[in-house]
Amino acid sequence: MAKKKSSKRPKKNVPVIVVSICLLVAFVAFALTNMKPLVQSGAEKYDSSNQPLRTNTSIPISSSSSNLPTTAQVPVAVGDTNVSESVKAVNRSFELLTNNEPAEAVAILLKVIETTPEEEDAWFNLGIAYTRLGKQEEAIKAYKESIKLVPDYVEPHHNLGNLYSTMGRHKEALEELDKAVKILPTDPKLLNSLGSVYGRMGSPKEAIARFREALKYTNNFPSAHFNLGNALLVSGETNNALSEFHAALENQPDFKPAVDALARISRITNAVTLPGFLKGQ
Repeated sequence: MAKKKSSKRPKKNVPVIVVSICLLVAFVAFALTNMKPLVQSGAEKYDSSNQPLRTNTSIPISSSSSNLPTTAQVPVAVGDTNVSESVKAVNRSFELLTNNEPAEAVAILLKVIETTPEEEDAWFNLGIAYTRLGKQEEAIKAYKESIKLVPDYVEPHHNLGNLYSTMGRHKEALEELDKAVKILPTDPKLLNSLGSVYGRMGSPKEAIARFREALKYTNNFPSAHFNLGNALLVSGETNNALSEFHAALENQPDFKPAVDALARISRITNAVTLPGFLKGQ
């Protein structure tokens, strides 16, 4: 928009200022009502059906990462005769959860726990199964039992933190995720989850710090770029927010949350800039 000449009276600029303020308010209102942080928990977006699965740690798995597997692996080699019945049952529950059969997994895992209550992976998979079935309190108990057996077991801390957050129990979520980050301080998924909790708590400054820290360890993380964009939008940093949404699409061109965010921002911008004087008329 062309600048007005200095010979014009100052009050002529008032409409432009008012519309600019309205535009900023619209952006912030959009971010506040649509800021749904994506929590990386073994899948792009956290929900009760996308929890990381873990088989027994005594079973070798194929993974290029030093982290525990978050996608389905073949848990036992064919012909392996040195696997206990409890491990076989946990592996079977793993397969059932991979096939989205949580009720069947619960039945198997409860039998394992009855005979082998010290099996931390059985408790962990049970937490996942109960979460998928909407039994949140049972899931919390299962994750806690897994942690009690192995305090530095990152995944149950992570899942429990995410579960607490979706239940609105943000203080407890922060406690669990802080514990997980202390165990794996450079894990971008954990840092993204931590930032997402701060975002849900209405603390964009803390959220921005965690999302940026996550992106220090990997730039190829569309969820973190999207979450950072939302937090920046809430903070009034519109241009930086747009850059992050575009970065998410550079990582993954069909990343729908970023596509939708940019489309809605475009509609807001067009709606607010409709008055003719903003177009130089």
